[in-house]
Amino acid sequence: MPALPECGFDKLPVAVQRRVLLRQLTERGLAPDFELIEQLREVPGKFVSVASNLSFARYATGKLALREHRSEKFNADELKLKLAGRAGRAEFGGLEFRWALKNRAGSRGTAFVGLRLDRRSPRQTECFDAAKVGSEIILRHWRAGDRFQPIGLKSAVKLQDLFVNAKIPAARRRALVLATTAAGGIFWVDGLRIGERFKLTPATRSEFVWNRSKLPA
Repeated sequence: MPALPECGFDKLPVAVQRRVLLRQLTERGLAPDFELIEQLREVPGKFVSVASNLSFARYATGKLALREHRSEKFNADELKLKLAGRAGRAEFGGLEFRWALKNRAGSRGTAFVGLRLDRRSPRQTECFDAAKVGSEIILRHWRAGDRFQPIGLKSAVKLQDLFVNAKIPAARRRALVLATTAAGGIFWVDGLRIGERFKLTPATRSEFVWNRSKLPA
């Protein structure tokens, strides 16, 4: 393994840069993936999360700086919903959720149970491919290791990194509600974009209309 460079880190060949970072991370007992090494290599001084209570940043010399965060417990509450019928309602995490199925060919025969799609409404509404969402969903909070692929991104990333980029305060992140399929795929996170894999496409035959609003205090 190469030693830390005396010259500027950015002047080293890319392969050597990666080996320098890999060595430091493995010496700390970590098993870094390519994505983590690239984030550290490409942007000096930016802390990148590697665990719920641990993050690293790279100095210009290539040496890594460690930052430890106060460990906080994740909220384990969850609610499983069977999507029986054409519409339904649920409450979780201080929010009210209403859902409905809508045929892409037209809305004839679809019940919305008071669902308001007016953009001026305080409710927030998103639409997903119903076949990809499935017949059962789970409402829960952020957990360690969660990864999510917002619409427009080519691959899933750590949910914690998305929270940081969206400037969501740490104290609020654990209270946010997210929705997953029965298999665990995250398709919606409150305050973020919808999931790329669950978006509507020309092949979509049925929409899953998802409506969220705050419950009265």
